[in-house]
Amino acid sequence: TEIARSERGRPLCWEAALGGAAEDNPPWNRVTPVGLDTASGRRILLQGRVDRIDRLNDHGGLAILDYKTGRSSGFSRSDPFKQGRHLQPLLYTEMLERTRREAGLPEAVREFSYFFPMRRDEGGVITFDREDLRGGAAIVDALVEMLASGCFPLTTREEDVKNSDYLSVYGDIRELCAASRRKAAADEALDRWRELRGGDVVEHDAS
Repeated sequence: TEIARSERGRPLCWEAALGGAAEDNPPWNRVTPVGLDTASGRRILLQGRVDRIDRLNDHGGLAILDYKTGRSSGFSRSDPFKQGRHLQPLLYTEMLERTRREAGLPEAVREFSYFFPMRRDEGGVITFDREDLRGGAAIVDALVEMLASGCFPLTTREEDVKNSDYLSVYGDIRELCAASRRKAAADEALDRWRELRGGDVVEHDAS
């Protein structure tokens, strides 16, 4: 996989701290978080650590690689956001794009890839062009508005939190998810979240 990728580009940076760095080391390590504006006009402050940034050979541009040790089966090229559960591709590309513009660098961010290095996935890669991720901005806006209104629902599926470090605090996950589905079906404050998770809510309501 690495040999194949070397034909497309070369590594430029590892472990880029976009916010939260111990000290500023432009352009890819910064102390302050990255500010992004939502469609509703709110500014959210984000920070994260990008596993790897490549510079692409064909026509230039930057590519993000995020290393995943979990199974690739939970990710899909055709469904990048998974009802708002997977926002990392969109947020990281926009954070890196904002950072490179503020640093005055000429090469735009072109793509984001999940890289699965474990043997079971044979070094598989799932790649999204940045343009393909723009539709996720509406999802981010919906979630930010929900949080700003004081709504903090858990989730609608038990498997979403199965690896959480806080399971002992949550209590009965099955009942909590069922309660989230009931609330999503009935509470107007959760309208936009219900639209995202609509399949879950309708399916479980019908049962």
